[in-house]
Amino acid sequence: RASKKQVQEAVKDNMGLLKIVKPDDANDAVAMALCHIRLNAQKK
Repeated sequence: RASKKQVQEAVKDNMGLLKIVKPDDANDAVAMALCHIRLNAQKK
């Protein structure tokens, strides 16, 4: 299980951003979307 800071950094790095997405709820939504995209890509 990742900490909030680890998730924020992962989203920033995966999206090629310079800053962490704010507010935290927006960052969480982006993290969920990235997980969904990757899981669906593996199923194909």
